[in-house]
Amino acid sequence: MSSRYYYQKDTKSFVIEQIRYINNELQLKPRLSTSKPSDYDVKHFKSILENYLNSFGFREHEGNRIDDISILDFVNRMKKEAEEQAEEEEEEQHEATLKPTRRRSALTVLSSS
Repeated sequence: MSSRYYYQKDTKSFVIEQIRYINNELQLKPRLSTSKPSDYDVKHFKSILENYLNSFGFREHEGNRIDDISILDFVNRMKKEAEEQAEEEEEEQHEATLKPTRRRSALTVLSSS
């Protein structure tokens, strides 16, 4: 499989627009850099974007084309995964608070017999 991504538009402004969209939608902190010193070319911003996408399995889930639709799919997947993780953590916390109560109830039943 090629390591190359294919872009909807091979321009600095398109790549920066995608980075900003990800920053805003996922509320990234720290944010991915979009500062534009004049000597930075499109390769610099592609590297920032691709490194971030690669770290979250973009190619495996969304493919090797970077366009408005694939970035939207990526953002939606990341939001869904974050929601699922939060729900799992909430369930684990809830179960952890119930366990001592269940033990006490079992001990109460045993001691009252």
